[in-house]
Parts: sequence; C-alpha cells; structure tokens
Amino acid sequence: MAITSYGKDYLTSIQFPHLKSQISFNYWDLWISIIIENKCNDKKIEMLEEFLKENKKNHNYQTPCEELLSEIASYKEKINKHQLTPAQIIEAIADSESDLGFIKQQQKRAVRKILSLNYSPKDKTVAMENTPRKIKSRTAFEGTLHSFWDGEETEAMPGDYRDIFRKKFKKSGFYTKHQTFALEEKLQKNIDKLTKKANTYKLFAIYRGFLTIVIQKTGQIDDSFGNIGELAKNIFHLYIGLDRTILASPKEDFYRDILQLMIWEDYGYFYELYDSFFKEIPTNDIDIVESLLLQEKEVFQELGFEYQEESTLSFLAHLYSYHQQFDKFVKLAEELGTKRWMPIDLLVAAAVKDNKELALAVYEAALKDVDNYHKKSIQKKYEELKNKQ
Repeated sequence: MAITSYGKDYLTSIQFPHLKSQISFNYWDLWISIIIENKCNDKKIEMLEEFLKENKKNHNYQTPCEELLSEIASYKEKINKHQLTPAQIIEAIADSESDLGFIKQQQKRAVRKILSLNYSPKDKTVAMENTPRKIKSRTAFEGTLHSFWDGEETEAMPGDYRDIFRKKFKKSGFYTKHQTFALEEKLQKNIDKLTKKANTYKLFAIYRGFLTIVIQKTGQIDDSFGNIGELAKNIFHLYIGLDRTILASPKEDFYRDILQLMIWEDYGYFYELYDSFFKEIPTNDIDIVESLLLQEKEVFQELGFEYQEESTLSFLAHLYSYHQQFDKFVKLAEELGTKRWMPIDLLVAAAVKDNKELALAVYEAALKDVDNYHKKSIQKKYEELKNKQ
C-alpha cells in the first residue's frame, strides 16, 4: 500500500561537496525547486513570488498564497545559507532516489500544489502555519501588554483571565444564534463575578483577557442576534474608559496594544466606539498615537496588507479630524483615495465648518484615485459642495 507523503514530510538528507554536513530536505524544497527550474522565466525565484503576490489579491486565494510565500521565504533562507541552487537540489535528490520516475511524479505534484494552490492542511510546515498575517493577527488579539501594574507591587495579567474565559466556551463545535443567549448570560455572570471586588489593574487585565477570547472564539458563533457582539462592545467601552494614567508602563505600550486590536478586529464589535476613543485621546498623547499608526501603515504597505492599511488610514482620519490637524487633511485624503467614503466624510465635515476650500481640496485629493468603490458617490458630494452657495 502506497504511503502518502505531504509537503512538510522529511524527504532526504544530502551531502554536498562544498558543505561539511548533510542538508535535510522536505517535499516542499523539491517542489519549489522544480517550479523555479521548469516554470519560471530565467529560472528566477522572484517570478514565482510575483505570481503568488498577484494571485493573493483575489481574497479566495489570499491564505494559500501567503502560506506559500512564507514557505518560499524559508526555502530562500536555506539555499542562501548553504549556497545551493534549485537545479543542484533537484539533481541531488534525483541521484538519491532509486525510482527513476520519482522526479517526473513530483513534477506533477509540484504544479498542483504550488501553481494550482491545491494542497492539503497536512502539507503545511511551521513556516506556513506562521505567516506574517497569522503572526500579526495573533499578536493583536492576544495583546502585547502582558501585565498592568503600578510600578511597585500591584500587578494583574490578562493571561490569567484568558484561561478562565476560554473554559466558558466549548472546546469544539458551533453555537447557533439561539444558543448565544445562554452563552452571553454565562459570560456576563463570569465577568460580574471577577470584577466585583477587582481593583483598576485587575479590571484592565480582566477586560483585555475577555476581548482576546471573544474574538478568537467568534468563528464558532452565529451571532445573528448580536448578543456576543453587544457584550464585546460593552466590555471594550469599559476597557477604554479605565484610568490608564495609573499604569506604570509607557503610554506607547498601551496605545500600541489597543490600536493593533482595533485594526485587526474585523467583526465590527468596536466600530461604534471609534469616535469616542479618538475624541477622548488627551492632547499630549496625539503625537504618540499618530506615530504608532504611521508605523503600522508602513508595515502593512511592505507586507501588502491592503485592508489593514486602509483601516490604519481611516483611524488617522479620526485622529486628525477630531483634533483639528487641518494641515494633514489633504495628504491623508490622497492616500485614502476612494476605497472608503467614511474617513473622507470625517475630514470634510471637520473642514467645512470654517474652510470650504479645504473641504473641497480634501475631495479633490481623494478623487485623484483611480476608479474605486466609492468614487462616484464622493464625486457627487464634491460637486454638491462646490455648487453650494
């Protein structure tokens, strides 16, 4: 009976003449080498990377493309470290195999697994399970603040409460929309019990721990009635309302943690609270928040995470409009373009009160964008404002 081999499985170890020790290879190493040698112009790995980057623009292919790009990055690190070429790898593996048809068989698998993006979850390596997107989203949900403390003795850790909340959910299985009433009640009772005598540091940890788990578990919940979403929104509101001036950690740490959470949370739990959060940022903290958002934007641009980049730009629109940083409106509007209408509306609403010309300039900057989702509606608003007496 034939044994199925998966991409992550060990294939062979080979001693190359220019190396002191053997190098181990899995099936992905062979498949990637085959595609580069047989399917890429000038046998360049960059051609394969560009193919995957282009295909990941299709949301349906985003995950497999990013997983393969992560595996290719691991592959590149290996061949660069050991000064190997794809051709050398194929030849060495072919010489090590007694089955003369082995490479030909693997050529078909390589095309299917890589070019057709048709591979099994069992094929996934550590690199594929830890793509930049997965790492960043996981970090955002779990948080970068590991404790809330006063700099002396009082300390509380979100990790202690994550485990408590996690146990309130099923380990597996799905919650129907009708079951969310009982789930919400159970979670609320648990929160009430934990917070009853908690000091502010513990409240920070309890709320942050809850937000981590509820987001992680949302995938197994049909929240059509909005029970869990409403609870998450309420807890987030309580969390951002706590007095963070008592925390000993730098302000940057708190803001980095909460901004990353807001950027990566895409269920709409916190949406209604964006306004209050940005409006209430103290004047002395505006530069900190702006700097962190700009840093995130650059990272997302480099990684090609368009949705997260758009969210970051949208948050900058909230920050600039609520704190009247008018000199930054036009540049931001040009970056925003016409993919999202709400941040443009925010900037225009803040400008038009005292400066119609600035409001028009915001529209004009956004409309420089190529035809996009909301270009027609933004164009219409621009014409209406322009003709308004």
